[in-house]
Amino acid sequence: MEIFALLWLAGSAFFLLRMAMAGSRLRSLARSAKRPSQRIRNLFTSIQLETGVQGVRLLVSDSVVSPFTHGLTHPGIYLPNSSENRSDEELAMIFRHELAHVKRRDALAVFLSRIFLAANWINPLAWVANRQAIHFREEACDESVLAAGHAPSAYAEMLFRQASQQNDRYLQTCTTSMAETGTIEQRIKMILKQNTTITRKPSQLAKLGAAGFTMLFVLIGFVGSQTATNSDSD
Repeated sequence: MEIFALLWLAGSAFFLLRMAMAGSRLRSLARSAKRPSQRIRNLFTSIQLETGVQGVRLLVSDSVVSPFTHGLTHPGIYLPNSSENRSDEELAMIFRHELAHVKRRDALAVFLSRIFLAANWINPLAWVANRQAIHFREEACDESVLAAGHAPSAYAEMLFRQASQQNDRYLQTCTTSMAETGTIEQRIKMILKQNTTITRKPSQLAKLGAAGFTMLFVLIGFVGSQTATNSDSD
């Protein structure tokens, strides 16, 4: 039990250290990032008004490869410098996806999931639950984009291109990215099944799925703590 406890503590310490390093990386990125062009800012403002999500910073950086959202109290959307070459249609899809993350407060969900994994990293069920929660979060945001009237084929094509463009591991640790590793293939299949003649709202399945796997996080943690308690008493 002592060896097991030391192994568990070492793993948890590694995860917490990685979170701290990711936080430092993001703070450095926020300081060096710049405002995008007037064209992009005007488009972003119009999408904010449409979605009703205000108070979000928009920054560009040459250290960003794929768009992502970060920030618990002061959320920001970060874009690569190459975004200046994107069409208004593609930028609008990106903004709607990332603003959906802000509206859903997914940054808090990501933070709590990383803490949960740090405490339960040795439990394979925790990893399964985390992966499924990520999938449901991204699916809900994808459906927000489709509900705004964007063509499923155009959105799927953009996601396919983004699949090969991944941010570094520290930026992936504590952010929500539309090109989330391991979710693209399933999401594209879901998107291409959408009927473009029907105005959709984020599905109840996506909402319930995200909530359900959050509860699964709690259950796994409770069972793990009870198991550890029982082992100590024996």
